[in-house]
Parts: sequence; structure tokens; C-alpha cells
Amino acid sequence: MPVQRASVLLADPDPARRRAGLAALRAAGLSAVGAAHQAEAERLSAAHRPALAIVDTTLPPGGGWAAIRALRRVAEVAVVLLSHDRDQASRVAYLAAGADDVLDQPAAPEEVAARARAVLRRLTAAPGLCKTLAHGDLVLEPHGATAWVGDRRVQLTPDQGSLLRLFLEFPGRVFSRAELAARLGSPPGESGRDEAIDGHVRALRRKIEPDPSHPCSLLSVRGFGYVLARAEDASPLARELELLRVALQETPTPLVVVDRARRLVLLNRAAEALAGDAAQALAEQQTCADLFQCRRPDGAALTGRACPGLAALRGADGQELPICLRTSTGQYEVLCTHRALRASGQDFVLMAFRSATQPCSATI
Repeated sequence: MPVQRASVLLADPDPARRRAGLAALRAAGLSAVGAAHQAEAERLSAAHRPALAIVDTTLPPGGGWAAIRALRRVAEVAVVLLSHDRDQASRVAYLAAGADDVLDQPAAPEEVAARARAVLRRLTAAPGLCKTLAHGDLVLEPHGATAWVGDRRVQLTPDQGSLLRLFLEFPGRVFSRAELAARLGSPPGESGRDEAIDGHVRALRRKIEPDPSHPCSLLSVRGFGYVLARAEDASPLARELELLRVALQETPTPLVVVDRARRLVLLNRAAEALAGDAAQALAEQQTCADLFQCRRPDGAALTGRACPGLAALRGADGQELPICLRTSTGQYEVLCTHRALRASGQDFVLMAFRSATQPCSATI
């Protein structure tokens, strides 16, 4: 599928590289403008509203990250960094902080143009970048500078529009402050980054919440970040489960929560890696037995009253039992602990797997 002509800003302080890069971009069918320093990049960005900025990390006066932050204050823009840090750790850090692609300098002009076309194809395919987004009576217009709360028009800064678009694209997902800062082009570890995000969220709440001091849509997750509540998240149970998901996510021990019917409610990342196909299992509301096919080491099924999860709900929780399980990633013998949980008056079971590395001798 051909890429539509799009405005690209190439910001590189080296005149020869800049001329060669612009020639390659234009030969690839892209309209492109070039800047030698940050002030020129800001001026051209305001005039042309490029969809993509290709920025050298040595761009004066403050380097590539300062230029990206300045450009994203003007408008939402995708970013390809031309890096002089020729190591994998730096490239990973740039990508984690919000760059769409990273090339090592000196980069071949033809490769710069090819990477630009690839990023623009992704932008064209991403529906959230070119459509109106709505959440209840909150509506964000495509360009991100204007939102509506019912009949009330709200003007947004580029940073506010960028954050609100992210929340509207993924309602119900909790974003850390680091993820939100990366959306705005802040590099990892930047001083004052979390405080800046908190300030943006407070400003958004003043514009979109009926009572900013008691927000009902843009909610805080204490010690972590923020979430735009879905309509169903208004229930205390949904909020408690979302907070539990965030708390368990980075724990290295595989953890699984199921309801009284043993249907999967959530898994942390370690459990997803162990299970292999957890996303589909959650979507289909499978049981833990479907996903893990648990047995005792002697091969006996853990069903009915023999199920340790049901025993935990009856009060016999906290016992560590050897269990054999089979998943799409392999067959394991683990030590499993089942503990009863209660959230908003409903019963759940938290399963924790330990030593999930030994091959299981039982036939499953």
C-alpha cells in the first residue's frame, strides 16, 4: 500500500548529512524540511505540522531530547532519533522513553528514508491518530487541541491533548508516570518528570472533571500512575481488582487470581510467561484448570473437594502443595500456595507458584 505524502522534519546540525537526508526523503515521495538547530526546528514544526520528526541527538543547543520536548509542545509528532551512542543500552533507553525508531549515526540517507516511510505507515494504520475519540460525554477532536465535555468546549495544550488521547485510546489501563512522560518525550530519569506529569493531570482534571478535587473519570493509582475509568470501572470491585493487578504485575513469582468458579480474573507477567497463552484464556473466561491442567504428582486430578482453591475458600488456605501442571510452554512441577481473597464482598483465590522450573514426572 503506498504511503501518502506527509511532512517530515529532519533536524540535523551537519549540513552535508542534512542535505543528503532531505534528498533521500524527497526521492522517496515525502515532503520534507530541514533544520540545523532547535529554534529552527520549532519554527518549521509550527509552520508545517510534520507527522514525523527525525532528530539528531546532538542538535544544539540542548540536544535531541530538548528538541523533541519542544516539538511535542507544538503538536503531536512521531520521532526517529539519529543517535551517536553506539550501544544497545542507549537504543533501548531511547525506545523506552518514547522514540518510534532509533538509527546510529552516520546513517545512510536511504535507510533514513526507508525508516521514515515505515513509521509513517504505522501512523496511517493507527486509528487513534486520525479520528475523534469519545468517552461518555467527553469527546476529543482529531487534532487533539479541542475537547468537548457535553456542550462545553475545552481548549487543550499539546501535552494535555497527547495524554488525553492516550487515556481515551486505552480506557481502563493504568499508565505509570514513566509511561506518560515517555509519551511527551521526556528521557528516562529526568529530574522533576513525575511532578510534571502530576501537573498535567491536575490541569486535565480542571478541564474535564465536574469536580476536579473528587475526580470520577481520570483516577489516581496511588504510588503508580493514572487510569481513565471505563463505565464498568465505576464499581468498587472493578477498581479493587485493577489496583490488585497493578500491585502484582512486577512481582517475580507467578501469581494468578481466580473467582469462586475458578475462572481466571488476572495474571501477573510472570504467570503469563509461564502460561504462554494467558490473554486468550482471560478473554474466554477459562478456568485455571483449563489453562494449567493441574494434577497431583501422582497424576490424580485436582477437582471437586480435592481442589486446593476451593479448600482455601473453606478456610484451609496458605498450605504449600506440590502440583504438576502443563501449559503451552511446557510441563512443570511446582509448589503452589492458595490464599483466599475478598474484594467488595466477593470471594477470590490468589495462587502463587514457586520453583516452577522442574520437569514433572506425572503424566498429564
